[in-house]
Amino acid sequence: MKLLFAIAISLVLCQGGYGQSGAENREGDAEQIVKRMIDSRMFEGHDDKVIGKMGDAAAVTITKVIGGRDLRSSDISTVLLVLNSAFADPLFVDRVSDREPRTTLFLLRCLDSATKDPSLKKQIADVGAHAKEQYVKAAAHNR
Repeated sequence: MKLLFAIAISLVLCQGGYGQSGAENREGDAEQIVKRMIDSRMFEGHDDKVIGKMGDAAAVTITKVIGGRDLRSSDISTVLLVLNSAFADPLFVDRVSDREPRTTLFLLRCLDSATKDPSLKKQIADVGAHAKEQYVKAAAHNR
């Protein structure tokens, strides 16, 4: 009986330790995924699962990845796809505070300033409107 109890306790403690490191690994994974997406302009099915849970945190991660770069139109287009995915459904966003697109809207203003392409400017405006709309829907759902 004591042996069974000891095994059960050690299994519970192992699970807790594993759960503690999960958040740090997810943030590092998200940064690597965003970097790969921007550098290669390739998307994988797993990417949506990670990015879709980020919400506004995606904008912070994007800023870490693109900081100091001279952005091409293709980079901006990929960033817009990432942000659009991050706000696909804010109810899936892990942190409630990341459901509001504060940093995202700031990043979008910076991207708008970085391009003169009218179609890209429209896409930037559309992503901003989408993020705001999704936040309003999520806020209404939580009432």
